[in-house]
Amino acid sequence: MTKSTTAKSVADFIRRAMISQGLSQMEVARRAGVSQSTVGRIIRGAVSVTTDTLDPIASALGISVADILSHVPVVDVRVSTRAGQRTEAERMARLLKMYAACDEEAKQLLLALAGRLAGRGKGA
Repeated sequence: MTKSTTAKSVADFIRRAMISQGLSQMEVARRAGVSQSTVGRIIRGAVSVTTDTLDPIASALGISVADILSHVPVVDVRVSTRAGQRTEAERMARLLKMYAACDEEAKQLLLALAGRLAGRGKGA
């Protein structure tokens, strides 16, 4: 999946949530503690949103990050074709289901851990 496909899927879901709740960019930005221009760039799909921004925006909309991410299509990127090996898409779908089943405290811990692990990968 390309970065733009992911950003567009997230943007579309957030935009639909805003419209269904009658919320403006300004109101979502105020509730999330981000700038209106940030919300605008996100809902246009102009930027890929980070978990640091996605979590408060999801909260501002009264939804979870898992709700948003569950609407992002997962592309099947097989690493190996050996029988019994799970695809990357299958692993991602399984992780998203597990995340969705967690309570809010566990979700926060998992997001923090994912952020730390992503930070480690940058220096490697």
